[in-house]
Amino acid sequence: MTPPSDSYARPGWDLVKVVAAAVPVTRFSAEIIARERRPLPPVDDFVLRRAASGGTTVGELAAALHLPEAVVADAVAAQLSAGTISYRHGVIEQATPRDAAPAEAGILLLFDRSSWRVTPWADARTISRADAQRDDLLVLPESRADAISLADVPTEAVKIAAATAEAVDAGVEREVLLVKAVRERAGKRLMPAQVLVYADQERENVQLGLVVEGELLDDSVLLDLGGAERLGIEPGPIQPGTA
Repeated sequence: MTPPSDSYARPGWDLVKVVAAAVPVTRFSAEIIARERRPLPPVDDFVLRRAASGGTTVGELAAALHLPEAVVADAVAAQLSAGTISYRHGVIEQATPRDAAPAEAGILLLFDRSSWRVTPWADARTISRADAQRDDLLVLPESRADAISLADVPTEAVKIAAATAEAVDAGVEREVLLVKAVRERAGKRLMPAQVLVYADQERENVQLGLVVEGELLDDSVLLDLGGAERLGIEPGPIQPGTA
């Protein structure tokens, strides 16, 4: 449970305690306008790139790839079926851009209710409040009790979150262009976290750090929640291996 001390060291401060905690999160569905792109097999990708740069032939492609013409011909046939290339008089040319036209889609994301922001955290790692009580976790307070709205979900934040593997279908690259609507899912969840407690040599001053999924978040998250005093955290004796 204790993170490596050298990863989170702060000059002039001792890491005196690591508190097992949990961050309240809300699952929500985002209706988006996005452009999707599915990765292609290497030969198909090469065919499209050469076709986009000018006319080419199966023979030229096979020579460039050092592959049998039959292998290249299969890739050309696949892209002809997909409508991405044209084939006239033995010459292969680009027919349409590889990127699909923007379309509506839906993704499931998490919203951090402590810092009031969209997060890229994995839903599969969330736990229930009962789990947190059983493990005696410090549950961080919510900064607001409101339901999340479209204004709370900026497109740029969704772009970052949508880049995670669990936010999109496997094998699909998705560029989020616009967030149209958001809808909360029933049942609030918690994301396991660690609160790092730092103290000076006299143990009179305290700083806190918050780690979620191995990432040390900005200190302002816990300061905005009231800091150590509101969270009921006090520096204790230095734990072996954490100073």
